[in-house]
Amino acid sequence: MLPKLDGEQMSRLAVSAHYLETAFMSEVEDAGLSKGSTIHDLENLDMEKPGLIRSKGLNVRCPHDHQMGAAYVDCLSGEDHVGEATHFLSYSWSYTVGDIVDTLSDFCQANGLNPKRTYIWICCLCVNQHRVAASKMSGMTASSPVDFFTIFGQRVKRIGHLLAMMAPWDRPTYLTRVWCIFELSYAHENSCRVTVVMPPKEKELLELELFGDDGLDNIDVLYDALAKTRIQDAQASFQCDCVAILGWIETSTGYASLNHRVNQLLRNWARQVIGDLAKKHLSNPESDLATARVCNQIGLILDRNGEFDAALEVHRRALRIRLDLLGPQNARTAETWNSIGQALHGKGDNQHALLEYQKALDIREEVLGPQHFDVAITYNGLGQVLLSQGLLERALICFRKAIPIFLLKRHTHHRLIATCYRNIGLVLQGQGQLVDALEHFQKALSFRELCLGPTHPDTAASYCDIAALKKLRGDTIGAVTDYKKALPILEVVLGPEHPATQEVYEAIRSAHESA
Repeated sequence: MLPKLDGEQMSRLAVSAHYLETAFMSEVEDAGLSKGSTIHDLENLDMEKPGLIRSKGLNVRCPHDHQMGAAYVDCLSGEDHVGEATHFLSYSWSYTVGDIVDTLSDFCQANGLNPKRTYIWICCLCVNQHRVAASKMSGMTASSPVDFFTIFGQRVKRIGHLLAMMAPWDRPTYLTRVWCIFELSYAHENSCRVTVVMPPKEKELLELELFGDDGLDNIDVLYDALAKTRIQDAQASFQCDCVAILGWIETSTGYASLNHRVNQLLRNWARQVIGDLAKKHLSNPESDLATARVCNQIGLILDRNGEFDAALEVHRRALRIRLDLLGPQNARTAETWNSIGQALHGKGDNQHALLEYQKALDIREEVLGPQHFDVAITYNGLGQVLLSQGLLERALICFRKAIPIFLLKRHTHHRLIATCYRNIGLVLQGQGQLVDALEHFQKALSFRELCLGPTHPDTAASYCDIAALKKLRGDTIGAVTDYKKALPILEVVLGPEHPATQEVYEAIRSAHESA
């Protein structure tokens, strides 16, 4: 039996994770459905033919409005099955029921929670779908602005802990649904605890992809996916939901602020996930080549996140293993020296970075040949260090040795080509060759747009490179045009208050003043 609940507590009744994993999944199977069925498959809101969810309460009187047809949750009894909500699930109805249940079970296990006392408020089971279907038939929705704050606002604030379900890992459906984005932002804005959760199979796939040979590219895919939130482009099952939600946002927080808040929240989550996976792999005490490969990959990930000291520690562990098992004159050992050079350059230790890059270059040229792709990578890194030191001629020699090798792989390594073209542009600009510098900046932009898309921060950086150079040449109008192309990207990805965004604001203001 449930303890006696008041009216407000009754409105927050939720289904236990244990019930979902056992009885609910049995009902799904008995209905001829499977773990691969979506919530849309379970309940289509057809008035003539109730689905699995509405069938549960079809002949039960709702305890709230006392009409026939109750919410699924109001048909349950027993503390192991139903209770006052401890968590609010934010998800898409296009997710499979198996993924939803597996995600919640994994969340309980990972956090040491008793699934029989972890009660999940899920809209499809806790909102009366009989009333939603009736509203749909009458041309309205149960989620008018008034109902929204009643059903969602009060619930999520009182429950206090929102679970945002992301799947698949590289292109979350969640970020295409207006309700999901708004729920996540609203919970965060109202100081609710927000936990991003993922189906176990997606976590396993993410781990596999991150620590494979293409791990850095996959990190870029993940970060890029989590930096493209645009609630104004998201969809909802009912158009009037979009109108109501977008109207509220436009007159309150504004699109740019909400999108940035969501992007930052998700990118912080991604960093935490990557960090947790890295710790898991680094706990392996083995000193074999597989461990060295993973260490090198984790070091590159840490380097990408700006954690240079941590990256160096991991790379040096990989180096010890590879020196012991492979010796110094080996391509894999050279790879580690290259990675160490990159991390040292990242933390500003250019003198030692040059030494490590030179070790990598000597071995790679001897073992792999002067035209090998890895040799070009080392030349590019070496050139960046020399550029930082103001040694422009030597830097240019390195970049011009790298670029033709990169271009042989133009179909798969656009990002490296773009970086190298930008580096050459920076050298030429430093030498006063502004026309040639602009040409290289524009080539970098073309490759970044091709491989990263028009809304990536690196693409915005290319617009800023071009704008700054145009301003230097006296083309104020052209400079402002390119700064204004960069600005909306930075506002969404980094936020209006970020120093890089503020620099563009200032550059536009300064350009206008000098015009």
